[in-house]
Amino acid sequence: MIIVWLSIALVVIAIICFGIAAFKVIKDMKSTLVNVGKTAENLRERMEGIVKEQEKLNDKLKQLQDDMNHKKNDIQNIASETQSLKTTVTRSFKNIKEKLTKTSAS
Repeated sequence: MIIVWLSIALVVIAIICFGIAAFKVIKDMKSTLVNVGKTAENLRERMEGIVKEQEKLNDKLKQLQDDMNHKKNDIQNIASETQSLKTTVTRSFKNIKEKLTKTSAS
């Protein structure tokens, strides 16, 4: 009979130990889940920050591209005007040269 009572006591002790271990595991799991939740929130906030920075960079890139296109057009206009000026100056020098040759020939 003692063996039966000792077996029952051992089973009760085992159940109590199992309950205590299960309680500790649940408690640790809750804190781990809270940490995972905080980490996920931090990652979400960082991703939002990255997206905002990406939008800013895209805006800056567009501004730079627009500025570059504007300056490219200005340079092309200057080159065109320079070519036109070269042609005008060349014609003027030819006219002056012709007038000088006509004047010297007379």
